[in-house]
Amino acid sequence: MGLLRICTFSNLFPPVVSGSSTQSSALARELVRRGHSVTVITPHLDKSTARHEVVDGVEIYRLPCIRVPPTPLTLNFPWVNFTFTPAN
Repeated sequence: MGLLRICTFSNLFPPVVSGSSTQSSALARELVRRGHSVTVITPHLDKSTARHEVVDGVEIYRLPCIRVPPTPLTLNFPWVNFTFTPAN
């Protein structure tokens, strides 16, 4: 099997700490370790991070987003966001 160019979309990705971000990051790093090219597209939730960077061989693009404040409707989850903006 030849090497693949893999692009994945993840609503949560490090430095956000959650179960799905941890699993997405681990999978992306393992695919890179196996020789694949991996790009992750995710919301730009932590403004201290770069909009584009390569971490452990994983190319990460963070899109501008609108964060929704935690509410009872969102079960007080702090990372609800929307990336469907005209800029994206």
